[in-house]
Amino acid sequence: MITAKDIRNTNFKASDQIMLDTNIWIYLQGPQGNPTDYTIRVYSQAVADMIAAKCQIVINALIISEFVNTYARIEFNLIKQPGDDFKTFRNSPAFKPIAAHIANEVRGIFAISHRIDCGFSNLNHADLVNEFADGNSDFNDLLIADICKKNNYRLVTHDGDFCGSDLNILTMSRRLLKQ
Repeated sequence: MITAKDIRNTNFKASDQIMLDTNIWIYLQGPQGNPTDYTIRVYSQAVADMIAAKCQIVINALIISEFVNTYARIEFNLIKQPGDDFKTFRNSPAFKPIAAHIANEVRGIFAISHRIDCGFSNLNHADLVNEFADGNSDFNDLLIADICKKNNYRLVTHDGDFCGSDLNILTMSRRLLKQ
């Protein structure tokens, strides 16, 4: 059963091991970030509280990859013209400063997090693929959920796709909190 708790009422401890979902990193480090947005302010304060409490914030290649690709797509969608192609844009001179900025944001993520392996060889591949085959789940979300379960990480997410997962979730998402 899902255990979603309101992140606004969370007291963090040094013993907490926390994984921030890609959507949280996009809120905090992404291109559309508006520091006056309430959602961004709440998650920013929560991460500041985690750092102050000396929590272990974990990150893996899957989340970094999602962050980089999502960030690049957001930037592309902000400037694209009809008929523009993402891969052409990604290989253009216009993308170079965007790539440099994304890389700088990733360095910031690395500065406050502990890098972990995703443990792909130890995941229950058959169950993950079968659950994905039902057509109700994002495969990366299934991987993240499995990693969190196996390592007893608390997941910070705003993604309603995690409804029904058996995780320890911290969020301010109404959809997750009202389960």
